[in-house]
Amino acid sequence: MSSSVGYDYSYVDLEAQACRRLRAEIAGYAARSRVLSAQARQMRGAGRDASAGQLGKPRAGAGSSELSAVAASYRDQLESAEREIAGIAAARWAGLLAAPGGSGPAERLSATEELARSRAGALVRESATTGPRPGAAQLAAADQLIAAELGRCEGSDLEALHLMRAEISSATTARQARMAFAELEIAVGDSIRRRRRADEIAQVRANLLELAEDAPPEERTRLRAMIEESPDPGGLSAEVGQAVARADLRRARDAVAAAAADALREIGCEVGEDFATLLTGSSEGVVAFGEDWAAGYGLLVRLPPGAGRVMAAVVRREGTASGADEAVQRQFCERGLPGWAGGLRDSGIALTEEHRVEPGSLPVAAIPEQQWPARPGTVKQAAARRPRSAARPAAARERQHDR
Repeated sequence: MSSSVGYDYSYVDLEAQACRRLRAEIAGYAARSRVLSAQARQMRGAGRDASAGQLGKPRAGAGSSELSAVAASYRDQLESAEREIAGIAAARWAGLLAAPGGSGPAERLSATEELARSRAGALVRESATTGPRPGAAQLAAADQLIAAELGRCEGSDLEALHLMRAEISSATTARQARMAFAELEIAVGDSIRRRRRADEIAQVRANLLELAEDAPPEERTRLRAMIEESPDPGGLSAEVGQAVARADLRRARDAVAAAAADALREIGCEVGEDFATLLTGSSEGVVAFGEDWAAGYGLLVRLPPGAGRVMAAVVRREGTASGADEAVQRQFCERGLPGWAGGLRDSGIALTEEHRVEPGSLPVAAIPEQQWPARPGTVKQAAARRPRSAARPAAARERQHDR
């Protein structure tokens, strides 16, 4: 039995969280597709991109099932694109080996490539014998290494790797061949790591940019700028996650307000269409009981921001006789409270009772006439009176921008 009750609440929109995770995942795949397209252009020069370049955004408003299917499709397309990149790299490598003099197509060389080419030329000039090459074993190992790892290397490194292979081929001693092969191994590993790191940064950046869209509206511009400008966006993951969590608290409060309004209608209260919006804005509101209840009585509902708590107490209109106070309190306990709390739970709101006041333990509070709902569907604030437009909360406006 209770004339006043308070609940701690928690609410998690599992579908919204699943969609958020999948959209971030898909954004990472799209970023990966752009990296692969650039890799293809780099290796091929002019010509069509890798097939991964065709990835785009999923349909706006798609649910988790549809997004899961899109994510699976993108993964398959990226795997296909990876194989295509490996084929392009192998063809480019074969072209370098087949080019006259083994130098491949004329290109603007980096400092590393110039050094590798200069050293290879010097070794060729030093070679005066025509017997079995001292570095034959290392050359075979180099070809095996290149065949296995070429597709994972940076496309811009192929020329330099080809020149390093030439060093092995031109070695005049076994020691020179071993040293040249060791340098090739290091260069291949470094190229793989740089490409992997670039891929990771691109995907993390895209992932965080997508997540930032679920942050509070007033924080999104700042977060986007930070993510786009950071050389290591992964370091911003915690900050973005905290911003999204703050927005989730707002969205949870909005959900509780809407569920509370629906549940009040179910138990026979006169609830206006804007009650949930006004409740989140002013943190409390009064609704009158309907015709099946004693006239002049209603409920004061409180939803304090940041508290994770929702409360309700029986109140009466100022000027209404107090003789029915305890009877109305008991009626609410027996008829109203189970339906109201049950309605909240049916909407996915988890409730833990925080306090309860038994009927008759406290007098029913009187709400001033000017703060009592003027008619069914109209709600006035029980605290300070403010213009109707001022009562609309930022969280309500945010919903207009949220997906």
